[in-house]
Amino acid sequence: MELNKKLAEWAGFEFDDDWSDDRPYKSPDGVILHNWKHFTESLDTCFKWLVPKVVNGDIHIETYTTDEETAVTLMRACDTVAWACDKSPALALCKAIERLIDG
Repeated sequence: MELNKKLAEWAGFEFDDDWSDDRPYKSPDGVILHNWKHFTESLDTCFKWLVPKVVNGDIHIETYTTDEETAVTLMRACDTVAWACDKSPALALCKAIERLIDG
């Protein structure tokens, strides 16, 4: 399953079975979104829709950034729950959240 679709379903978005960039989506708060930036492309979108759901359960997010990549770690107390690295900070966060979803 495409990562943006998987994250949207997890966050509570509603959409037709036909997932594509040019179709409108209903956000969890009932707003119809057209041409929105996908999670893997935008930290703003991630922090609006994904991060509140992640941190709602006792998980916190740690990041480490170098010139080459960003590492994102999702932690519960002192235990790592999920982590990921990527050149794109938004994609690193999305990959870590995907690992959290997959358990």
